[in-house]
Amino acid sequence: MKRTVTLTTVTKLTPSLSLSLNFFENLIISVKFLKEQVNSLLPEFEPYFHKRGDVNIAFEVLKFSEKHTKCIQIYKFLKEFITFGRVITYGEIAKRFNTSPRFIGYCMKINPFPVIIPCHRVLSRNGLGGYSVGLEVKRELLRHEGIL
Repeated sequence: MKRTVTLTTVTKLTPSLSLSLNFFENLIISVKFLKEQVNSLLPEFEPYFHKRGDVNIAFEVLKFSEKHTKCIQIYKFLKEFITFGRVITYGEIAKRFNTSPRFIGYCMKINPFPVIIPCHRVLSRNGLGGYSVGLEVKRELLRHEGIL
């Protein structure tokens, strides 16, 4: 019987938020927010924590499930073009990908790699929109980036 081992690493993200990253065979398989203070700062997160740029993790090391296939192009677009301190609306992305803002919202909701894929930077035309882990976290991330 083959055993699998998952490595979990926790890193500081903002002064009051941390992320737990789960690795399997050199791929990140999931990310979770933690509201606890963590002192460690992974080198890949230094630019984000110090407000100098995005998390330095390549798209290719993220493991997506089959349910994400229609969203992966949108995730790549966000990671590449909606960089630290920039925002975009659900509608603007929908026009670019010839789909509906609701589908974009669905993709943001199932994003397994928050902050690495910056779904927090996707806003409603009338406000913040939603966030899978709550608007309080979205506001904190946007404040950290100088957007709010």
